[in-house]
Amino acid sequence: MVCKMLIFDFKESEKLFFEKNKLDNFNVKLLPYSLNKKTIHNILPQDLEETSVLNVRNSSILSTDIINEFKNLRIIAHRTKDYKNTDLKTCLKRNIAVVNSEISDNDNDYKIMQKSFRAITSVLCGCKDYRII
Repeated sequence: MVCKMLIFDFKESEKLFFEKNKLDNFNVKLLPYSLNKKTIHNILPQDLEETSVLNVRNSSILSTDIINEFKNLRIIAHRTKDYKNTDLKTCLKRNIAVVNSEISDNDNDYKIMQKSFRAITSVLCGCKDYRII
């Protein structure tokens, strides 16, 4: 099974992660902008229908309206410690897992992306040792 993922706020410095890692189980789209009410219109209808994972930073604002645009959304992964810009009540109602990355001050963008993928795959595999918000 291939999982469609949209990665928002993609930085050039995160590119190395994708060059070094084979991600056969993911269909990934890298988007340089944040996800919010202004940018949701840039997303193709097919992506709104098929995306099961969103990977974001703090600059994305995931309100109820934004979350509900994604028909098959299962996981929202934050490449930050914080997740305050995500409507958790909507995620709970829709059974969408919300995870964040345990980031230290020494982590570079490669390491943060690696931690984010670890959190996502832990949820997909049903690992009980990973904390879901």
